[in-house]
Amino acid sequence: MRSILPLLLCALLCTVSIPTHPIHAYPVTADGPTLLKRTIDIKLRRFLRYWKNPAAAEPQYNTYCWVPQISFEAFGPVPGGSQFVAEFNLPDGKPWLSINLPTNEIGADDSDHIKMSVDDDMEKKAIILTGVFPFKILLKNPLSGTNDTLFAGTYKVSTYAPDQNIPEYKGKKEFFIEQDWRLPIGYIWLYGKDDENVPPLNIGMWFRGNPSRGKIEALLFYKGKQIAACTNSYPDAENETAVGDDAHKWTHWPFYFPTVRGFNKDTSANSYDSMFFLDKNPGEYEVKVLRDSKLARTAKFTVGADGKIVDNGIARANKMGGIRMVLPVTILGNGDYDYNAQGWKADAFYGNPLSGFTAPDGSTATTEKNEAAVSTVTGGTQTVAGGPPILKYSLHVRARRMVRYWKFPEQDNYWSWIPEVSFQVLGPVANGAQFQVDYTLPDGKPWFTAECDTTAIAEGGLGTITTPQQTGHMDKRAILDTGTFGFRIRLKNEISGMNQELFKGKFTVKKFHVGNDLPQFKNQFEYYVDQDWMLPVGYLWLDYFTEKNAPPLKATMWFHNENDATKLAAYLFYNGKQIATTKTSSTGVANSDKSLLTAGNDTSPRWERWTFTWFNVRGYILENAVTLTNGHVLYSNPGDYEIKVINDGELVRTASFSVGKDGKIVDNGIATQNKIGGFSFILPVKVLGTKDGQWDANAWKDHAFYDNPLAGFTAP
Repeated sequence: MRSILPLLLCALLCTVSIPTHPIHAYPVTADGPTLLKRTIDIKLRRFLRYWKNPAAAEPQYNTYCWVPQISFEAFGPVPGGSQFVAEFNLPDGKPWLSINLPTNEIGADDSDHIKMSVDDDMEKKAIILTGVFPFKILLKNPLSGTNDTLFAGTYKVSTYAPDQNIPEYKGKKEFFIEQDWRLPIGYIWLYGKDDENVPPLNIGMWFRGNPSRGKIEALLFYKGKQIAACTNSYPDAENETAVGDDAHKWTHWPFYFPTVRGFNKDTSANSYDSMFFLDKNPGEYEVKVLRDSKLARTAKFTVGADGKIVDNGIARANKMGGIRMVLPVTILGNGDYDYNAQGWKADAFYGNPLSGFTAPDGSTATTEKNEAAVSTVTGGTQTVAGGPPILKYSLHVRARRMVRYWKFPEQDNYWSWIPEVSFQVLGPVANGAQFQVDYTLPDGKPWFTAECDTTAIAEGGLGTITTPQQTGHMDKRAILDTGTFGFRIRLKNEISGMNQELFKGKFTVKKFHVGNDLPQFKNQFEYYVDQDWMLPVGYLWLDYFTEKNAPPLKATMWFHNENDATKLAAYLFYNGKQIATTKTSSTGVANSDKSLLTAGNDTSPRWERWTFTWFNVRGYILENAVTLTNGHVLYSNPGDYEIKVINDGELVRTASFSVGKDGKIVDNGIATQNKIGGFSFILPVKVLGTKDGQWDANAWKDHAFYDNPLAGFTAP
């Protein structure tokens, strides 16, 4: 009798060799591979010259042409001897290309990425036709005599005229494959390959254009409350589907939520206390995607009472392959250019539309809701008490000069300018919020709005906000005008419908001619924002950040024109006697930490902020904090103090303050009254000497803090 032991052993080995991890298992069949349909991607390979007749002696130069390039992911089994083949036909159905694709033997539990390579030899097969092109993906195997069609579809090729202002593009047409069908089709899955026992939530969406040029973030809500954010996602570059401008490019973005997990089957000591588990929180979820801080996508899904994401069955019904469920996505805003909102109906998956799928039609309702939230407040702007405070002492406006003027782009030495704003703000600032700066012209007419790069700021945290800096030499927002311009800083959040004004002010721009009087330099002017109001407004504080147990005394002052640290020194007097100096590095230091200057040389109008630190003068000293040699403690020495600043042997500044009997610096209340923000006191500064040149000694009266003069302040 034949022993059954080998048969039992074989059965056991076959049983344990099959993976049992449903999170990342893929459906396999015994008789052939599975194509992951979402990964099927056709791009166009462009050539710069066209062979109308491959046998011709020369091609037609300066004419773009193309061939297709296909890629996809396949799961085994793919036995030895197999060959993937891509067949492409012309719009009239005639055969065009038959390409053998790189094919490896693939096991039943493995996958491989198949990508067609295009070399220069294919240039003579390239065409200039447009229209609808049929194609097939086949798997042939001469060993078994099989020739199976795994996928059949069509792709639509169209053209557009690239930027005709670029000489090399003039008269040319760029080809592209229309991919708008992708936009409303998203995906949702638990990424078991990252952690099969505690899998994180992933969501994927398509965008027309190139979101990577700006900022994109996804926010996840559970029962209306935000529970997670993905703010550092990057596009899947393999799925960029066109060469050319952003309007004819489609990119796929995966959003990974590491703090949101499907379930916890981990047996280690890790408790995952910071995680949000879907299986413990059944109910309705919504993901909202912001593109450059504007609401661009929404999608909803549900977790059932069994703790699993409710599957709409679309992926399974359409044999999509893989573990990703189809997530219908609502398209919002205008960031996707003039896309075809009906493309999914017939063109999805290259002419294989999804059975059971309907693109959400909620964009109009959502937009109206957001607009209604804004329109209920005066002038479309909502002023909310207790919003994130701008630290006014950090607010600066300057003119960014460019060496060309966009209305006369070919003319040299025609200088123009645009404004730049920077400031610091205290949190909280929520995910999805964006700071914007609106500018108006001297006649009060709107000029333009600058959108600042904004990240979330925790409560009590400090963030620095700047308007985008112009790095080129020409900008269509630039002007030649001078005068007094208006601006306001707003905080918008399309998720909540908030549009909050945080600051409103004005700045004055002046100019001076640069160069000689030759005609070619007649339009060469340097532009600058007048900042003279800053000179008499100083600041005084104890630096708790450096040493909280023994904070040193610091004072900040502004100076006109450039200064030299070797020549600028501040001396501190107590009851008429000098007790400290920044002249000696062991006892103090003078540092310039901010310059507001024109783009010209150092003799051009400029304002510099200098901070003076006296190491041997402390506000107080807690027990055993530091040991001061010849030091001075304000807490133990109430009375009158005076600061005197010397610049190259000339007295240029004086300022006075007092320490009360309680050991604290006497607060004149100006900073608090005017909501300056921060922890420094306003220090009135007397400007002396000639080092500052000509300046407006009365500017502080009306123009302080950009036309927000200080109540209770008088320049000495």
